[in-house]
Amino acid sequence: MVPGEGSVLGDRYRLGKVIGVGGIGTVWEGHDTLLDRKVAIKEISLSGHLRDQQRAEVMRLAETEARIAAKLMHPSIVTVFDVISHGGAPWIVMQHVSGRSLEQLVTEDGPLPPDRVAAIAVPLLDALAAAHGAGWRLSFPLREHDQHGFFYCSAHCDDSRAEGEFAVALRQGGDTSRMSAPSGRRQAFWVRNCVAIGAAAATLDPLGATSIQLIYNAINRLISLFPHEDCVAELVTQFNRRTIAEYERSRDFAALHFWNSSRDDTPFWRERRAVRLPEPLEYRLNLFQQAGRLASFDDEIFTEADWVSVLLGKGIWPAHPDPLTLSMDVAGLASRTERMRQVIRQAAESMPIHQIYLEKLGNVSRRTAPGSTR
Repeated sequence: MVPGEGSVLGDRYRLGKVIGVGGIGTVWEGHDTLLDRKVAIKEISLSGHLRDQQRAEVMRLAETEARIAAKLMHPSIVTVFDVISHGGAPWIVMQHVSGRSLEQLVTEDGPLPPDRVAAIAVPLLDALAAAHGAGWRLSFPLREHDQHGFFYCSAHCDDSRAEGEFAVALRQGGDTSRMSAPSGRRQAFWVRNCVAIGAAAATLDPLGATSIQLIYNAINRLISLFPHEDCVAELVTQFNRRTIAEYERSRDFAALHFWNSSRDDTPFWRERRAVRLPEPLEYRLNLFQQAGRLASFDDEIFTEADWVSVLLGKGIWPAHPDPLTLSMDVAGLASRTERMRQVIRQAAESMPIHQIYLEKLGNVSRRTAPGSTR
């Protein structure tokens, strides 16, 4: 029998009207007959072609979602009360929140002004931060599929919990693999006839997006110092010295993002804020805060603009400005900056959106003759 309005699930929850339909299921208004309260009940839609083993996996994921969500305490996250199996499908019983959906809001009130959008988005982002208190989840849209990743600190989130959060967030099947990423570097990158580059050389913050640049720099450095028949020890020393300096500067840039984070809602973030800074980074911060100057080091891959963007963006301002800036024409700078902003905006608005680019790329791929090289 297909459940419908008036059906009772688990001898306790009576279904009411449908209040929402999404890509993975249907949400019903319900009544908890035991505690006499209104609830929301999410029915997870299952394909009729699923085998018993696949249905059992979906049920396991639903139970995992319920357990994880039940541990989250946040005003923007609904409370999960129960998860049950009915008719071979999982049903999740949740807190019922009265109100209009975002679709209804836009349909009835029209486009929302920026302040109302912000009022909606900020609590949602805050809730997402609470749900990922020991890491980050990333999604990379590729041409034929999306690639997802979940980075977490194993000291504050065990593997089973991380896998559960990841599976719940994806809400779909797929191959997953777990990889350990301990941070650190080799003591020496060039030893005898072996040179470590890329992941073989060091592992920094996995979200730093600097690995390709570091590989490129290491190859260029190796070419510029490549020895003749007799490998002079000084060449090896120079390569190792410059590579170590480059990795340490990259480490400092990544560490700054954690140290000055405004988050203190979980043990992971509180621990990151309390970590002692590397001496070069501490010196760089003190110089900027006290004198408005940026320390310059050799082998930097981040520019002065990169550092200033992060420092000011995280609320770190100098106590005194650089005296040279006092003689600048502020009005002229503002005018030039505004012109640059307009040029950038016009260029961006003239470009196709990412989805159109991917669709065009896909059409080109499909038109390529079978067996040809792409």
